[in-house]
Amino acid sequence: MGIGLLTRYELVGLPDRTQITDAVTVFWLFALGWAAARAGTVPRRLLVTVAALAAVPGFFPGEPRHELFVMAGFVLLVWFPTLPSGPRLNRVAGLLAGSSLAIHLTHWQIYPVFDGFSKHLAFLVSLVFGIAYAWAVTRLTRRLRRTRPFLRRERPRGPGPAVTPATRCPPAP
Repeated sequence: MGIGLLTRYELVGLPDRTQITDAVTVFWLFALGWAAARAGTVPRRLLVTVAALAAVPGFFPGEPRHELFVMAGFVLLVWFPTLPSGPRLNRVAGLLAGSSLAIHLTHWQIYPVFDGFSKHLAFLVSLVFGIAYAWAVTRLTRRLRRTRPFLRRERPRGPGPAVTPATRCPPAP
């Protein structure tokens, strides 16, 4: 987490980062999330919570609501890692979680196109496009694995023979 926070406060000699569209700029968020996932005791959760509440303010200049939303969401994730929910909500959450990388990778291109009409519409279209993109990529990779044997991942089928120095290389003729 500490190393991640070095990128938050630009303490490692990186160029000025006014855009948050690259991995180096947001690395501290991933590090903080990892620390939250590993924080299994109350003192560790407190430490991660304090780090988040100290680091988020100022990261989204001029957007205090955005910062409050991120901080509230982070605190909820740290202190309530599981929440009771129904099957429908679980399906929606699973769909969004499974598509989150695709949503993140594509929303930079989709959101600005619809932002002039409505921020809510831009948000919704970004989600739908990201989910559709994830679905299409999944289908394509499955099809390629079926039709292109060299793309298949070989999975071990149970315990294999023990590899020892004597069995590693065949004997010389």
